[in-house]
Amino acid sequence: MDSSCCKSLSKTKSLTPAPPPLPPAANVCSSKCLLKNNYASRGRSYVSSATKDLWGRLFSEGYKADVCINTENGGVVYAHSNILAMTSPVLRGMLKQAKRLDRWRSILISGVPHDAVRAFIQFLYSSCYEKEEMEEFILPLLVLSHVYVVPHLKSECEQKLELDVLTIDNVVDVFQLSLLCDAPRLSLICHRMMLKNFKAVLESEGWKAMKQSHPVLEKGVLLSVAEEENAKSERIRKLNERKTYLQLYEAMEALVHICRDGCKTIGPHDKDLKANQPCKYTACKGLELLVRHFAGCKPRVPGGCVHCKRMWQLLELHSRLCADPDYCRVPLCRNFKQRILKQSKKDETRWKILVEKILRTKGVGFTQTNTTPHCSVPMSQVENTMDNVRASSAWVATRSSHVLIDSEAIEKVVKTIDTIPKVEWDFEGIHYCDNGPLSVQYLLVLDALNFCFWPDKDLNYDDLASGLKEALQNDKSAFDADRLQKYTGPQLRELLKWPRPLPLEDERVRLLHEVGIELERSFNGKASNIVECCGKSAANLVDIVARHFPGFRDHSVYKGRQIFIYKRAQIFAADLWGAFRGQGYGEFKDIGSLTIMADYIVPAVLRQFGVLKYSPTLASTIEASGEIGAGTEEEVELRACSIHAVEKMRELISVKSGREVLSVELDLWLWASGVQLASLQHHRTLSIYY
Repeated sequence: MDSSCCKSLSKTKSLTPAPPPLPPAANVCSSKCLLKNNYASRGRSYVSSATKDLWGRLFSEGYKADVCINTENGGVVYAHSNILAMTSPVLRGMLKQAKRLDRWRSILISGVPHDAVRAFIQFLYSSCYEKEEMEEFILPLLVLSHVYVVPHLKSECEQKLELDVLTIDNVVDVFQLSLLCDAPRLSLICHRMMLKNFKAVLESEGWKAMKQSHPVLEKGVLLSVAEEENAKSERIRKLNERKTYLQLYEAMEALVHICRDGCKTIGPHDKDLKANQPCKYTACKGLELLVRHFAGCKPRVPGGCVHCKRMWQLLELHSRLCADPDYCRVPLCRNFKQRILKQSKKDETRWKILVEKILRTKGVGFTQTNTTPHCSVPMSQVENTMDNVRASSAWVATRSSHVLIDSEAIEKVVKTIDTIPKVEWDFEGIHYCDNGPLSVQYLLVLDALNFCFWPDKDLNYDDLASGLKEALQNDKSAFDADRLQKYTGPQLRELLKWPRPLPLEDERVRLLHEVGIELERSFNGKASNIVECCGKSAANLVDIVARHFPGFRDHSVYKGRQIFIYKRAQIFAADLWGAFRGQGYGEFKDIGSLTIMADYIVPAVLRQFGVLKYSPTLASTIEASGEIGAGTEEEVELRACSIHAVEKMRELISVKSGREVLSVELDLWLWASGVQLASLQHHRTLSIYY
């Protein structure tokens, strides 16, 4: 190779573009990254060692290379443009813009060590890596795989970090990097490790560096540590409380056993007692001593003796639990039943609560989910997709500074609601629905494009829904997976019969391509296969859609914490439920797990109800039709607080009506109310998520 040519090329600067959204991860197997072909039409095959070696030699020898990659400190890596373009869409774009000198094109990859770039490019050739290089350059390789969109390498780096590389010393650095590189699973594992070993992490160099460079992120982690401690204390308190209630229940069983059957040396006079007979009630021994003391104690009045007082309380508790006092053998049971009628309301309430807790503890049992409310569960313990949405929204609501929830206003609104008005899903008749798989395909395409209409004052959701409906009626193959991959902006406009460019048109086209590619790759081209994979679970469907289609991954980072919304993924499940009336493709056993679909309309309606209060700055921005940046604190608070507020409304309405009210029903009602108000002022954010 001509070194003088490379030196001149190394001076050429090329801006590295921002990475596009991460596509679904490819299947990877073995520690040497042997790639498995995921296309059903080609079957399953493995790349042979000879083939890998051949590609490795092509890279190392640089035979007929035509790209010069300039790296840190004047380093150069030679490569072939065809291979780079086929393995990375970002590199393909850079090569198109790169200047050509003779047969050479030059691009710049800076910010990471030269050897890391070399290992990265070598992986693009052979899908292999050396163990030593991976261990040494795993963080730069993670960054490169994210920036240049090489999902199989990114998956390998994440897995390697999770299993082998993650330590107390580097967990903070990996945590920050995982947030920047859109690696939610890795960030969650790092977060758990930091919470578990917080004292050691606090002394690490990574923490000290984060404290200087990212104080907001540090504050978020500290808050989560405090939450974890509070949750731990709450769990211990609940465990101790449960233990007490179980002991009381066992004492009641032992008391009945002693008075009815007798136990060892104590019991009814007509029973043949045996001191050596076994007893299955563990509370019998202590209760026997208490009964003997009670029988022989001279004061034996409530308040006169602490042991007798306890016995009186046990007798009264028994009477409240006893269902048949007329035939009960426990002393004073009927007397206490009559005495209850004369008790004050305050005492009656106190005893009633105690009885309910004892019965609930014994009858229902104890699980983590029914002893700790969603809002207090630490994020590190949340597993379910919809739990993530509720918990993270509640977390934002408790820390929000621009949007506040007025609990009194919620109660006032609920008092005015007798029943939630029934709003039919397709009350305007604008959707395509034939009760078959084609309807599912239509809804996935519709929800992939269902965002950001406000920049064009004449465009709204109805135009999108009815336009796609008409297109499908005219051509049943319009939304086939292979055709979705080929649409252009003008073709999409023609499909919708829209006379001018759509807002965020390039993004809409990209998302259509994304849907088509992933449907063909993983679901045999049919959206109905996605629904069949979810096991009639709306939460599973949301999770599957978010995992396979990056354009549906509606989450952001707020004060160092990942916040999940999943608006369009949820609305896909809700649309199926509404379109199919809860049957067939719309049958979900957990439709109640969905939250509202936080968009522009619902926050504005809640504000009009007085449920949401805006800060003066935010209010003036909205009233002046100013734009609020996507992912800003204001934007995240608007959406998360809306979710949390409606969850509170739903709970109160459910208690009031005596039946479960679905968030989906509330969302449809609020949205239908909002779109009918022409003067409704909503926030404006350029976003592909809503």
